[in-house]
Amino acid sequence: MTTLQKEESLGMVVYRAVDDDLWDLVAGGELMHAESPVFRDVPFIKKEAAAFVYSHIHDDNKCCFVAKNEMGICGAMLGMAVPAMMGLELHAHEEILYALPQERGESAGKKLMEAFIHWGEAKGCKRFWTGSSTGIDTKGYNQLIDQFGFTKAGEVFYKHG
Repeated sequence: MTTLQKEESLGMVVYRAVDDDLWDLVAGGELMHAESPVFRDVPFIKKEAAAFVYSHIHDDNKCCFVAKNEMGICGAMLGMAVPAMMGLELHAHEEILYALPQERGESAGKKLMEAFIHWGEAKGCKRFWTGSSTGIDTKGYNQLIDQFGFTKAGEVFYKHG
């Protein structure tokens, strides 16, 4: 079932992704991958990316939201609901939040985060986890999540092996 939330003034809709969105989402993932200073040197395999997106469209414990305007898909949010590692309390984890560079600071990220939180609340999630690990526009990302009352819980580090 696709639920639309329309922003009339911006001509943007945010909805649960459907199969017809799959390859456009993979193309957006490839843009994100190429833009990321952390991941751009990791091979991007379209078939694997498509399987990842497909699972988020079809698994009841995962979600994939799309922001779309008159130009096409301009952002996406993928996440999952899982029991906490130390108990049964359900937590929602954002896995990917990406908006095209020209959409950053506009409503795409905010509407995607709202959709993710609404989805998690409907699933019964008690905590929401989000973080930026791509190295893309971390200042803008922090401003976005501040609007939703997230509290910093640590740092993210990576090392090439």
